[in-house]
Amino acid sequence: MYTATESVQSYRSSRHRNMALGALLLASFLGTADVFIIIAALPSIEKAFGAEFADTQFVATAYTLAYACTLVTGGRLGDMLGRKRVFLTGATAFAVAALGCATAGSVGVLVAIRVVQGIAAGLMLPQVLSIIRTTFPLPTQARAVSLYGAALGVATVCGQALAGLLLRADPLRLGWRTVFLVDLLPVVVIVAATMRLVPDSKAAVAARLPRLSPLLLAAGLAAVLVPLANGAARGWTREYVASVVVGSIVLTAFIFREFRVADRGSATLLPATALRDRTFGLGILTVFIYYSGTAALNMLLSYFLQSGLHRDPLTAGLQFAPLGIGFMVGSLLAGRVTNVRRVPLPVIGCSIMALTRLLMLFAVTHTGFAQLAVLEAALLITGVAQGFVVAPMIAATLGRAGVDEAGAASGTVMTISNIAVAFGVAGLGGVFLATTTRWGSVIGFSTVLLVMAALAVAAAVSSFTVTRPGTAAAQQKGSQ
Repeated sequence: MYTATESVQSYRSSRHRNMALGALLLASFLGTADVFIIIAALPSIEKAFGAEFADTQFVATAYTLAYACTLVTGGRLGDMLGRKRVFLTGATAFAVAALGCATAGSVGVLVAIRVVQGIAAGLMLPQVLSIIRTTFPLPTQARAVSLYGAALGVATVCGQALAGLLLRADPLRLGWRTVFLVDLLPVVVIVAATMRLVPDSKAAVAARLPRLSPLLLAAGLAAVLVPLANGAARGWTREYVASVVVGSIVLTAFIFREFRVADRGSATLLPATALRDRTFGLGILTVFIYYSGTAALNMLLSYFLQSGLHRDPLTAGLQFAPLGIGFMVGSLLAGRVTNVRRVPLPVIGCSIMALTRLLMLFAVTHTGFAQLAVLEAALLITGVAQGFVVAPMIAATLGRAGVDEAGAASGTVMTISNIAVAFGVAGLGGVFLATTTRWGSVIGFSTVLLVMAALAVAAAVSSFTVTRPGTAAAQQKGSQ
């Protein structure tokens, strides 16, 4: 078993490093693409089971909810037990759950198995960034993180496009079930490559997982996120409101307990070295604002294209190709350029995103060739802008935590992003449903775009302190 320092030294000269990175990136691609695959398949699932939008929306959010509730604990388990071991456990469970989804006989069963798959992803995916942080030499980490961002960009386009192709071709005559079966072969490749190529690592100082903290975090997140995912579509009942209140209290208790445990010098679930770091906190806030304003775009645009403009799943899925291509290009560029005239790339990216939301607003309110051309251009520019934001923001935030807490820090950042996804999908989905019911899908989607533009501006403002040149230099020095 390697410690974090030993694994970096032994892996620095390994000729297999790029192949190992490929296996890790394939896992990130799969976990991300799975979200977008199900988004494209929602109308087909809705039709197959005779369900309503509220039911199928929860099929999509159940995965991210369970994922969000598991990420921090999964990351900390990797620090403690070995990041490779936990990664392989999560990957195997992910494939088993995918097979279960493909055989589900009802929406309820499908939602339940998606929860299991989300938990598996919560064990697997935090290890990707923590393995990069702890086993890759420092000079190659920026390139690896930028490739990580590029993999996410490819996943956004391949997920929906692949789902559209599978739903149209339906080679096994299984309809929407086919979209889950495509997870199986990639996981076999990931497990085989990881077992052979990826070195294991864990924190140099052994620590026990706090007994109460994981339960408090999972219970609090579930109590808050389930109503967020369901309340807007099904109506805010007294039970939902009470659940949010109780969940907020539990999460507050969890945070205070983490501070007290850190003050005593005992093991924490969150990264202890970053708990009192204001820049880490601001980075977390920026991640939340950013994902709140971007997460709902794919689902609502896909739903608008299929239900509002009556396009088939393949055509709607292919509309997202420029977004994924742009994200990949922006992420690769972000690995080479940190700022332009002392303005950090995330600030530039968020500002551009605000403008592209207005460009999309023009596209959805016009018809014919202009609508298609402007929408595709807006998605391409949006993708590049998002690539400017994600990898630099993740790297800047993770840099505030120590190497031995790489898994916990990675899990924390990813948890916040997934909470923001659920918050954005629930909140903006509710806005979309309310305005669409009253004024139609064009007005509904236009309203959502204006809210997204405002959130992009807020993310640009909050990201300036986290990623400005002085702060980045300080964090780089501290990580060494």
